[in-house]
Amino acid sequence: MKQIVKTSPPPVQKYGAHCLSDTNKTPDGRLRFLVPLLLSAQTKDNITAMAIFRLDKFLSEQFSDDELKSFECESINDIKIHNLTFKNIKQAEISTLEKLIYPVGFYKKKALYLKKLGDLEDVPNNVSELIKLNGIGFKMAKIATHICWDTISGIAVDTHVQRITQKLGWAGNTKVTASANTVMKDLEDNIPNNFWGEINETVVGFGQVWCKAISPNCDQCKLRNKECKWKPQLKTRK
Repeated sequence: MKQIVKTSPPPVQKYGAHCLSDTNKTPDGRLRFLVPLLLSAQTKDNITAMAIFRLDKFLSEQFSDDELKSFECESINDIKIHNLTFKNIKQAEISTLEKLIYPVGFYKKKALYLKKLGDLEDVPNNVSELIKLNGIGFKMAKIATHICWDTISGIAVDTHVQRITQKLGWAGNTKVTASANTVMKDLEDNIPNNFWGEINETVVGFGQVWCKAISPNCDQCKLRNKECKWKPQLKTRK
């Protein structure tokens, strides 16, 4: 699967939360990993990344609506993400946060959650404390401990991991009806923990480009007649 993903690099490898900070060695650096996780729910990776770029560029300075509308960043290499801090989030008005993160999904609610992060001194270093933060669930907390603290606390199961690992027979069932919690337990029971850290990014990338929820590219997938246990109604793409 990793080799397949390399042939068509997915959005998660360019705009995923693990790409968007300059360091995890300082509190503010760890914050810059946590914020994209907070914003990412129900939002595409490139939209989340653009919101982070706008926060980084404009949060500590005055800006006009025209400047905000005209701002574009096509690559994470265009900007060094180092201005987003606990201090400037704490000092920002909620209306400003809303403008900067729009159009991420549920941006008004996420602006409130983001504002509350400004009251922290550092990102919590364990899942039990992370899930106490508004907008952070178990999946995001597990990713956060990994990218913020270099600690593997489990396998993060999102919709891609939940769907694809069942199709492959790694967890749940090939009818793809098992819950995220069941999939997580099966994966953590069956996969050696030295592989846990790479499962989410690899499977998510595979799901973004190849094994999509709608119209998966089964007819060209190299896993179809090998690892994959799912039996789709194959159609040739036009």
